[in-house]
Amino acid sequence: MQQDGRAALLLLLAFALLGVSANNNTVTLSSYGAQPNNASFDNSVAFQKAASFANANPGTTILYDSPGATYYATTSTNFNKAVNVTIQGNGATIINTKFAGFFYFASCNGIQLLNLTLGLTSSFRTSL
Repeated sequence: MQQDGRAALLLLLAFALLGVSANNNTVTLSSYGAQPNNASFDNSVAFQKAASFANANPGTTILYDSPGATYYATTSTNFNKAVNVTIQGNGATIINTKFAGFFYFASCNGIQLLNLTLGLTSSFRTSL
């Protein structure tokens, strides 16, 4: 019985280190290396890692774990066949610095975007 308890504790520790909750498949962006409020850092890779986890794990919540923060990215985040995924922004803003799009959803079902603002850098200009 003592070994079972140790195994469960190790599993919970592993989930904590990966930013995954054993109860409800919640992942945090910081666990994938996101750096909020840093205009010099491209969070695109962290966003895509979280999306890839969600693609493979129905019912995932992706949590922007720095409430009200601003995240900068240069590419869109791609979801493919994701099911029942919640993106919980906690009042965060994503600034796309290259206007590559924000999210791309292919063959997805039950996607929720909550409390998240999307914007472009003020230097982005288009001509018609």
